[in-house]
Amino acid sequence: MPEPKSAELLSARGVAELLGVNPSTVSKWRAGRQELPFLKIGGQFYYQRTDVLAYLERARVEAER
Repeated sequence: MPEPKSAELLSARGVAELLGVNPSTVSKWRAGRQELPFLKIGGQFYYQRTDVLAYLERARVEAER
């Protein structure tokens, strides 16, 4: 499925590529209610790039010194 025209939206595949995970992992996160908001448009799921980046920031763990 091609990416939507808006540069701000990513498909599950786009999120997977950005995060370096398998697209099925993104689907499992969605089903498991991870803290990654999504949009459902016409039976397809999309993620706002800003939400994905915020999710990464929340998952960040600072190294102990």
